[in-house]
Amino acid sequence: MGVPQVTTSPEAAREIVEADGAVILRGWGTTEADAAALPRALFGADMVFSPAVAAVGGIDQAQTLAGTKFDQSHPLFAHIDGTAMGANRPDYFFLLCAVASDDGGESFLIDAAELATDLLREPLGAKLGSLAIEQTESPDKPFQ
Repeated sequence: MGVPQVTTSPEAAREIVEADGAVILRGWGTTEADAAALPRALFGADMVFSPAVAAVGGIDQAQTLAGTKFDQSHPLFAHIDGTAMGANRPDYFFLLCAVASDDGGESFLIDAAELATDLLREPLGAKLGSLAIEQTESPDKPFQ
């Protein structure tokens, strides 16, 4: 896919994300209310449900969330957001950047379905077709 297309139109953003899997929407507000309004602006009457906005607030919160494992000198490894929601995970995720990073701060998206399809084409990857991987977490069963 490469670098996602950029638009300032929520309507165009929907078309692009559905065609390409990712889009950059510029010019949208940066408040919590703006973030909460974004799913409805993109999907309109087609939106079934949107969870509450989850704000991530800078280095202090990141260190609290990640403990001593947080290292600003290296990018985050690929990870899955929303696994705690289990089968109720959303079809789309929105990342809204309220403050641009002075250095770095890039985000990347991986199309997990496409990755799985590619892996199944490989001899060792074919084993993934029958391997069950538990990805949900809860207070009594933390993700590992």
